[in-house]
Amino acid sequence: MAPWKPKLTNIRVNATKSQLGLRSKHLSIVQTKVESFRDRLVGEFGSIFNIAVLVFREGLECILVLAAITANLTGPRQALRRPIALGGAIGLLASFAT
Repeated sequence: MAPWKPKLTNIRVNATKSQLGLRSKHLSIVQTKVESFRDRLVGEFGSIFNIAVLVFREGLECILVLAAITANLTGPRQALRRPIALGGAIGLLASFAT
C-alpha cells in the first residue's frame, strides 16, 4: 500500500509568505490556529494515553494478585476459592459503577 500523501502537493513545507500568496496578518492567524489545534490534540492524546496505561496496569495487577491468592488454594482450602471469586466480582462491579 502506498504511503498517504496530502492532496495539496503543490505547497512546500518551508514555503515563504509570497509563495503562499498570503499577507503577513493572514499567515499569523493561520499559524496561531494551527498551533492551537496541535497543542490541544497532543494534550488530549497524552492525557488519554496516560489514563489508559494506568487503568491497564492496575487491572493487570489485580488479576495477578487474585491469581497468586487462588493458586495456593488447593486441597482442603479449595472451598475458599468461591468467596475470593465473589469478592473479585463485587470489586469489578464496583469499579464499573464508579
